[in-house]
Amino acid sequence: MAVETAAQATPGTPTLMALTVVTERSTRDVRVPPSASITDLLRELGLSGVGYVQTTSGRRLNPEDVVEDVLEQGDVLTAFPAQGKRGGRGRREVLVDESGRKGMVPAYWTLAVLGAVILLTRWSAYLTSGSTDGALMPLPGVAGMPGPVAFAGALGILAVMVAARGPRAGSSGTAATLAAVTLGGAAGALTVPDGGIAPVLLPLTVTLLAASAAAAVRYARTHGNPAAVGAGVLLLVTTVLGVIGAASIALGLTPVLPAAAILGITPLVLRALPARSLDVPDDVLIDISVAQRTAASVREQPEPAPSRVRKESVTAAVHSAVTRRSWGAMVVSTLALVTASYLLMSVSAEMLDRVGFLDRVQNISVVLVVMFVALAFALIPRRERLGAARIAPRLVAGVLLVLLLVWAVSVGLFTWTTAILLALMLGASALGVATPLGSGWRSVRWSRAADGFESLAAVLAPAVGLLAGGTLAYLRLLASG
Repeated sequence: MAVETAAQATPGTPTLMALTVVTERSTRDVRVPPSASITDLLRELGLSGVGYVQTTSGRRLNPEDVVEDVLEQGDVLTAFPAQGKRGGRGRREVLVDESGRKGMVPAYWTLAVLGAVILLTRWSAYLTSGSTDGALMPLPGVAGMPGPVAFAGALGILAVMVAARGPRAGSSGTAATLAAVTLGGAAGALTVPDGGIAPVLLPLTVTLLAASAAAAVRYARTHGNPAAVGAGVLLLVTTVLGVIGAASIALGLTPVLPAAAILGITPLVLRALPARSLDVPDDVLIDISVAQRTAASVREQPEPAPSRVRKESVTAAVHSAVTRRSWGAMVVSTLALVTASYLLMSVSAEMLDRVGFLDRVQNISVVLVVMFVALAFALIPRRERLGAARIAPRLVAGVLLVLLLVWAVSVGLFTWTTAILLALMLGASALGVATPLGSGWRSVRWSRAADGFESLAAVLAPAVGLLAGGTLAYLRLLASG
């Protein structure tokens, strides 16, 4: 590959692209073949050991990117040297080396595990005994503040520091995102004392809102980077759940109704993920300048629409959609598992002995909504090709069926022998149905039947979830004045 400098350039060579490469010691105007890669360009200029190259708009280029796919005529490229690793006189420049920051990834995972352990310990005490006494070791007070509050403040500061740290080049930032959100949630859980109003909803709402605050800081810090996709998913989920919890506290509801309603809509959310995950910028699809007719819109400077669909824009859109879809499937699956577990825990043997009509409807609806969600989660991923979006819902579907059988044994509906036989029958039925669904011409007929069951389960789950939450009892109470 031949790279010409401005002094070597000759007129009449339209096949070469004019670029400017800025390094620590020089600025070079070059003409590059459009088919050359960024690595070829840097090699010809004698810039070995380059960590990354960045355009004036802040976009980082991959070494294998082709010049004509990611750049235009006259673009300026900047190479930033690594701290403490700058080339001296007569030596080659050594630019940014990101390997030194890879050691932070295990630390982020450690912090994420720490936050998750604190959350699990705290919430296990809430759900089993209704008190957090003994949930954590006694913590000494600091500056007149109770020990848990001081520890929560330290966790909150740590969560903000992790969230505000910039993403590493070429990294998805999953560890830092999870660490920031879990540490923020743990800080929120530690600030709520025992007792008071809404003994379950209040600490849960504070936990969710604290986690959403950490997710918001992380999203703002990583905006425009692939790491922002996961942070955006967690920000949306924690904010929506926090608002639902706050509204439930204001209305004086028990946690059963919001948990049942959330469980009921999870199949619809899972079905909507493929369509909602893809986000293509408007300036790629349409020419915004055509719509600028008013004085207010003319004052704004829109981003210039690309002359064609580039490999860079397509790759970025597909990568964001895949990441958003995987994160969404895992978060929705986790949410369904948690809410279903809480619903089954809320229905005890004493509640099943009640003979009232509304009580019977609510108890039956709890079982039905768990079954509908498990059926929907097992069938919806049939068309998925992504590993996380296909495996996570199906895994949760199997766990929900196991939880349902364990709950039935615990309340005296079944014996362990009957439950094991039912589990074996369900497993054999799943294997027997999976075979014709995946092979042969009869798979079309079975697939159409599965579509019907999937749609029926997804549509009925929200309505049955509202019944499982005791909506009829609330409506009767409102009607009675």
